[in-house]
Amino acid sequence: GMAMANFMVWDNRVKAMICLDTSWDILPYPNDTRPIMVHTAGGWNVLSDIMFVKLWFSSVGDGFNVSVASANHMSYQGSSANAFLTMTAAYNLAFFDAYFKSGTLQAILGLQSTYTSGVLTYKPAN
Repeated sequence: GMAMANFMVWDNRVKAMICLDTSWDILPYPNDTRPIMVHTAGGWNVLSDIMFVKLWFSSVGDGFNVSVASANHMSYQGSSANAFLTMTAAYNLAFFDAYFKSGTLQAILGLQSTYTSGVLTYKPAN
């Protein structure tokens, strides 16, 4: 995850970013308009992590955080690996479809009712 965030900073070819339960040692430039999706373990209070807060609020593109309460950092699958992997794949596919194909933002937001083990937080572009 940290490698993806670093790569996004240094390479303009990256048009969107998905990170799985990562910490941050470098952040996208301020006012970055590229959309981001971050999957986090539910035990991690992301808003108490100063680097995550900087990422979340310095980015002006759409932001999505999918938090799974039963997941733990570094064993992110939680108690039900298949259900978790299915949910993660659905969110990631909807994210890429919305920004690179004919998908919609509503398709991403609608997954919250299908995958209730994850909590989706959406920060619209400003």
